[in-house]
Amino acid sequence: YASTMESLTDEQVVGEAMDVIREAWGSKVEHVPNPIDYAVTRWGQDKYARGSFSFVQPGADGYVEALKISRPIFDPYPAISSSGGKGTKPSRRQQRESQKRP
Repeated sequence: YASTMESLTDEQVVGEAMDVIREAWGSKVEHVPNPIDYAVTRWGQDKYARGSFSFVQPGADGYVEALKISRPIFDPYPAISSSGGKGTKPSRRQQRESQKRP
């Protein structure tokens, strides 16, 4: 699927993503607007990227760090949705460990 998406134009990729978002939200919102800006990556074509992963420094609170990077810098549509990927959603394990800290 990723290689197929990478072969599309930026506009086609955004269109595909918006179709999924609109289908997921369905009748929950009156109108899901098109994005005002976007960035489409093609990691499979970037010989230096080789994918991506999240890293939390040893001793840091992974739950707190994930919450920090999940906050939108600017969100004109807070009632809709935003996504930053798996690295911005704390895991249940991180949440449990964070609650144990003093």
